[in-house]
Amino acid sequence: MMAASLVACGGSSSGSATVTANIGSAHLEFHTVYGWARTTKATSVQSVTTFSPTDPVPLILVLSGATFDPTKDFSYLPAATQLELADEQKRNGRIELRFPDITKAALNTPLVVNYDDSNQVYSPTVAFGETQVTNATLYPETVPRFGGKGTMSLTLDTLGSGVGGAFSGKLDYTVAKGANDPDNVLTGTVSVQFSGTLVGQAVAECEQNLAPQAYPQGSCNPNDP
Repeated sequence: MMAASLVACGGSSSGSATVTANIGSAHLEFHTVYGWARTTKATSVQSVTTFSPTDPVPLILVLSGATFDPTKDFSYLPAATQLELADEQKRNGRIELRFPDITKAALNTPLVVNYDDSNQVYSPTVAFGETQVTNATLYPETVPRFGGKGTMSLTLDTLGSGVGGAFSGKLDYTVAKGANDPDNVLTGTVSVQFSGTLVGQAVAECEQNLAPQAYPQGSCNPNDP
């Protein structure tokens, strides 16, 4: 098993994260950390879109391998720059934590989620960075895969309110052998100490183009639904 200690730091607007990983050659390197509260939802009736408050208010925390300013409108970046950032995130990985209810994001308390548990306080999505092959790369007899049992433990130390509010904490993502897994699956733990800032919902939704899945609200510009 290969152990890797990775450190990624950004400026005041992009947050910072320190990563220690020991799941095979799994790669995570974060350059941008931010979060946002989804305080508004969109409803479209007969091509007319209206916005109303959400209740409860979801909280989303993002650790991205791409290097950008999360307080700026991502959709206004040149197309070539957007593609470069998507490639950078693909190489370095991404973790996203979604709380359906921000009031459940308790401080100084380990919040543990098992991936096979349907009653989750938050939903984690982990995408490891891709490994580049070389001209000398050979295919192995069997391709190692991650164990089928995953657990995420998140402890938030701070969580500010509103745009500009600071947050910090630590997460431990553990991959273990599942009941039906072969003996050679990859197991281990990734630990991340992170800090970031809450940004506005509209600008955050513009950055969902970097996410593994599209955000359902649609346009990120409330003046251009």
